[in-house]
Amino acid sequence: MKRFVKLLILCTAAAMAAPMAGAQVQITKVDKIQPNEEVFMDMAVSAAKTSVADNGLPCGAVVILNGAWRSTGMPSNEISAEQTAINKARTKSLGNAAVYTVVQPTAAACKAIAESGVGAVYFAVPADKAIAAGIYPASAYEGADAATRFVQIDFPEADSLVNQWKGKK
Repeated sequence: MKRFVKLLILCTAAAMAAPMAGAQVQITKVDKIQPNEEVFMDMAVSAAKTSVADNGLPCGAVVILNGAWRSTGMPSNEISAEQTAINKARTKSLGNAAVYTVVQPTAAACKAIAESGVGAVYFAVPADKAIAAGIYPASAYEGADAATRFVQIDFPEADSLVNQWKGKK
């Protein structure tokens, strides 16, 4: 998340400085960054780290709409990180969206994802590891509907975050 904020600040500063510099705008490395799976999952992990710092679960999610960041979510009360991110997206349909999340979504999160129209969910930590770490009970995954495409991706930083949290419950 810190990297994303820095990127946003740099882009904003560059956009504000461009008119002052005339027609000549120098292209920097920041301008050449292509969003990809690693960047999006890093954003979800940053949200999860923020949640842990606030004494919450090591869960975070981002909604990516048409290849661009739309919203970020962390778990709050009885609402999952995925549900929070979807609610913050503030759009009627997320048919062209994907959700990147640290932990495999629970049944309740799967329902919210399906209702929103999200086409794909990418997660790093599978349900069995989330259950073993004490993040969610096994019952939270009962009745999960697989209407949405779920893809597990390898992201060691997410695994590490969950393993570190395991002892804090």
